[in-house]
Amino acid sequence: MTKTKLRVTLLVGLVVLSLRGLAKDDHAPLPEQCIADYNLWSGVSKDDLEKLPLSVIQPRALEMWNCTKVVTSIDSERHTAHAAEMILLFGTYNLQVSHMELSFIERHGLLKKFVQEDAAGQR
Repeated sequence: MTKTKLRVTLLVGLVVLSLRGLAKDDHAPLPEQCIADYNLWSGVSKDDLEKLPLSVIQPRALEMWNCTKVVTSIDSERHTAHAAEMILLFGTYNLQVSHMELSFIERHGLLKKFVQEDAAGQR
């Protein structure tokens, strides 16, 4: 497997792991709050996103995930469009988390060990 294919595979796997790590929220956010937060957070530049800590990114991703359910429950084209945008922001946040995790793995020299254990079926 080429290094590029391995990186893509790792990123996809890490996104899945990130999704599993998101805790369920006790209450659903209000549609107005969802839209306001989306409008605020979607304007963040790539450079600024890369500076956000995990403790900020994961709750935002969880909120956007929960917001897609809330906003799609409102039957209007505008809300459906917002839900699609929120899903994209959710994905953006999770890709950033995956990038952070992969950087950690590489920085600590664990990529080779990860590949070896995966090849051995350790999951």
